[in-house]
Amino acid sequence: MRLEVTSGLRLHGRAYVVTGRGVTVVGHVRPYVAAQIVTLRLSSPHRKPALVHAKVRQGTGEGTFTTVFRARRAVRYVVAATHRPTPLQGFYFARAGVQALDVGGAGPGSHGPVVTLLKEGLRGLGYPAGSGPSWTDKLGRAVMAFRKTNNLERVFTAGREVVQKVFAHEGAFRLRHPGAGKHVEFDWSRQVLALANGATVVAVYHASSGKPSTPTVFGTYHFYLKAPGTNAKGMFDANYFTRGYAVHGYPDVPAYAASHGCIRVSNADAPTIFGWIAVGDPIFVYS
Repeated sequence: MRLEVTSGLRLHGRAYVVTGRGVTVVGHVRPYVAAQIVTLRLSSPHRKPALVHAKVRQGTGEGTFTTVFRARRAVRYVVAATHRPTPLQGFYFARAGVQALDVGGAGPGSHGPVVTLLKEGLRGLGYPAGSGPSWTDKLGRAVMAFRKTNNLERVFTAGREVVQKVFAHEGAFRLRHPGAGKHVEFDWSRQVLALANGATVVAVYHASSGKPSTPTVFGTYHFYLKAPGTNAKGMFDANYFTRGYAVHGYPDVPAYAASHGCIRVSNADAPTIFGWIAVGDPIFVYS
């Protein structure tokens, strides 16, 4: 038997969740034997252990059982599962732990496991956030893209709501054109740029398109020209998709539509996007 914590995120083999959220633990038993019962003992510091019983159900090539509890305190919880011998199946035992974190949020100057986990969770959802225990501008841009995608306040810091959603594996960008093969999508209403391979989101970036007086064109286009470096207008690593409209890097990328019609991304993100886009790739620009 083995136990698997399916909630939260993992770092160096350890599971982490946010306090106040439910924790799901799934047990896997091989071989499956009908009508077996497992006793689960939930322990945490300074509390009396709780005992529950779970019925082993038939899965694909194995037996499975599930228990769910709420992580109310910022402590380490341990779940121990025991199967007492029966005439049909012998004794087995497994244990799993999960650390609950009381997280208020994160921003510039933040450092530690919460930042590392936030980056890991965002990367898993398709937002390039980097790695490591320290807050960076890259993480701030990933948080902004996540916030925009989920219609949250457009700021570069991660409040508790953002952390909770990321730990719950919620908030991924949903493609409008999953059947288009390798392509780019720009959602004007949310001001985010998504790179995609078919139905798989490769990366989602914070972006800024044309302001009301110089709006970005809507429609389906194909990239026809790539211009590396910086031109006289300050456009960096430009990918042109129709006339003078391009996806390009720029020093200033605010949280709202502010360009002269192009789709701006951060200069720091532009080389990666430039290297990914190829001439002929389609781009869908929609509201």
